[in-house]
Amino acid sequence: MNVCNIDLECLWFRCSLYGQELILCACYFPPPVKPDTINNFVESITANVDLYNSRLMFIGDFNIKEYIDPNTDTDRKAHINRLINYFNLESLNTILNKNNRTLDLCLSNFAQYNVTRNKCADIVVEKGQGLVKPVGHHPPLIINIELKRIPTYDSTQSSDIALNKSYNFKRANFSGLCNELQAINWQEVLNMSDLTNCNAKHTLFYNRIKNAIDKHVPTFSNVIKKQKFPLWWTHELKKLYKKKERLRKIKQKTAKQLNKYFELRKLCKKQIKINYEKYIESLERDLKENSSLFWNYFKDKKKETKKHNLKYKGNILKTPQETANAFARHFLNAHNHNIPKRTEYQNDATGELGPYLHIQEISEKELVDGIKNIPEKKAPGTDGLPPIFFKNCINQLKTPLTYLLNLSLRTSVFPDILICVRKVYCQ
Repeated sequence: MNVCNIDLECLWFRCSLYGQELILCACYFPPPVKPDTINNFVESITANVDLYNSRLMFIGDFNIKEYIDPNTDTDRKAHINRLINYFNLESLNTILNKNNRTLDLCLSNFAQYNVTRNKCADIVVEKGQGLVKPVGHHPPLIINIELKRIPTYDSTQSSDIALNKSYNFKRANFSGLCNELQAINWQEVLNMSDLTNCNAKHTLFYNRIKNAIDKHVPTFSNVIKKQKFPLWWTHELKKLYKKKERLRKIKQKTAKQLNKYFELRKLCKKQIKINYEKYIESLERDLKENSSLFWNYFKDKKKETKKHNLKYKGNILKTPQETANAFARHFLNAHNHNIPKRTEYQNDATGELGPYLHIQEISEKELVDGIKNIPEKKAPGTDGLPPIFFKNCINQLKTPLTYLLNLSLRTSVFPDILICVRKVYCQ
């Protein structure tokens, strides 16, 4: 794996950090860097089976001056992006040199793994003083790796970014909410003339949405109401049952009260059976048009079921995200380990999409028609926003939503704010 020639110098070594094995690769690509040099480097790494599911960090001088320029698409960038996608790496260095470029890269996936049960690594690259006199093209860097606590997962929320409360949209003041959203100058807030920074603009959009929702949508009470009766009991059956229970609790019953109690108990059992059969019939009849009744019945039946702890390679999976990532890592081995042969999508401001994505720009009319066709009873997405919110505020949100959707298509970027599991690329 170690290389030292006129085109590339790289040194590999292993170290233990917080009890975890980290594989480090220090690289130097002498200028001018040829695309074939980058390609051969990436191919040799992705072909190494021992590096699969490993904690990696690539640091060094890559000398790719166009790497952070979103309007430039080159083979060198494509090869580096292939390496990033293959191992799910993050580019951590944001320090610019005197020419506003980033030649020194720090690529790692170490922060995506848990170090302990409730902590993970937090990696920050900062500008340092340097052991020798700094040069303008390569400012000295300090890589800080610390532990941070993993946020507690709340199963009542779909997303921990967009919404962090349980909102009652059925009692929302949509008139005030629409006025609040109408007053926002989305053209200025999102800088719609700029066709870059897809992730940052999605985050900004959801922050403004959340501020408006906080003002006009009430939250649910933290008090959980315990269900006293099964779902299929009618109002008359509940009254009959309560009447029977009042007689049952009388310690010294008269003969008349005792006979009445037996009569009510027999009638109550009969009505329970009738109500249950009618409820099942209604579920079967309305299953296609209204499946929510069936799933409410299903949840009611399953609510007392004991939850099983899932384990993967000795680690207990506590959150849905950990479970999904474990499945992804496990079934990755079932696919071909050859290098994914795919051309990178164009990532520029021309509006032209890549070779594998042939979708025309979405118009506001198409967006509005699509949202109007969504049933209001559908569950929220990963952003935690239900269909009823978009249906009532579509006139105020159609412009920014259309812009953000087309921006995601133009730049071939799926917003990080909507991602809740680790991405795995398979051929």
